[in-house]
Amino acid sequence: RTFSFVTKRGNALMETIHNNPKLSEPRMPVILNDLQTENWLDAKTELDVRGIIQQECTLKLNAYPVQRLRGKAYLGNAESISNEVEYPELKTVIP
Repeated sequence: RTFSFVTKRGNALMETIHNNPKLSEPRMPVILNDLQTENWLDAKTELDVRGIIQQECTLKLNAYPVQRLRGKAYLGNAESISNEVEYPELKTVIP
């Protein structure tokens, strides 16, 4: 068994989060709803897969800041890593 993360151009929400200046555009994982997942698993050709990837995510996404995921202060695989953290400089950035 294996898995892959497939990414695509980020949506408006991801533009405020995954905004690496080294990249030409924001990126986000492809997120599939139940029907899209079934279609993905039944896809027969590359064209089928590309069609699924190009569809917009219909699921409602929410975002909030968490602790930094890099550097010496990184907690690793700890449940608290998902706790919301307030950064004053982000108050107006994330909707």
